Amino acid sequence: LFRSVQAPGRSPGPASGVDHHRSKLTAELVAEIRRRLEAGQLQKAVAIDLDLSPKTVSDVHTGKTWRGA
Repeated sequence: LFRSVQAPGRSPGPASGVDHHRSKLTAELVAEIRRRLEAGQLQKAVAIDLDLSPKTVSDVHTGKTWRGA
């Protein structure tokens, strides 16, 4: 039987965003990435400076991740 409301005592599901145990980004770090990119810094340079992968910086820039922040 499918229930649209979560049963009491059950987990709400996997953590996401900053609550996920493997998360590297915070709202502050995402803001810093966006600020640097808007200032004209290259994605690769931002990634190196902040010790992130270029893919992570690209995903923030394109909105693939952290859309609402």
